[in-house]
Amino acid sequence: MAEKLTAFDPTELLDCTEARTYFLNDAFETGDPSYIAHAIGIVERAAGKNRLASITASRSPPQNRKPPRT
Repeated sequence: MAEKLTAFDPTELLDCTEARTYFLNDAFETGDPSYIAHAIGIVERAAGKNRLASITASRSPPQNRKPPRT
């Protein structure tokens, strides 16, 4: 019977600068330019997700505010 696999998104684990730095250092240690480029792309996506999350959290409307009348 075949094992059911699920998608893994490494950006979910790269939620702080320290984690992203460790991830990139590991990629550079391989010396493989293709792997390094891929890792840089993953770190950029993770940083973008974190920026977006902080922006949207700071711009969320107050919960007790009534919607405008139409």
